[in-house]
Amino acid sequence: MRKGTFEILFSLNDPSIAPTLHSDWVSGDRKVLVKVLLKGLGGEIEVNGELLNYEAAMPGFGPALGDDEIASILSYVRSAWTDAPADVTSAFVRKVRAAEKEKTGPYEANALWKN
Repeated sequence: MRKGTFEILFSLNDPSIAPTLHSDWVSGDRKVLVKVLLKGLGGEIEVNGELLNYEAAMPGFGPALGDDEIASILSYVRSAWTDAPADVTSAFVRKVRAAEKEKTGPYEANALWKN
């Protein structure tokens, strides 16, 4: 299940599905990255100067993954595909999860970057 979850999240075999791996979405504000994994993402997003609009929203994995798992996945992704530090800790994920507990449904990009 965990391997399948990771492949769904980042579609590692098809970079056209997830060009975000080499972008500010991964290397930027780690809080945004945690929110996306917890709650999901929908609508139009800008990635490396290109506007992308996926037909379906990425689902949130907050209910299925624990804080340690999310921290491990995101730290790995940040260090493997960007120069960003692998500094997503389970304590940080727990803090973001608590702050976002009332949020239902996926985020829209413009709402994520405002917080």
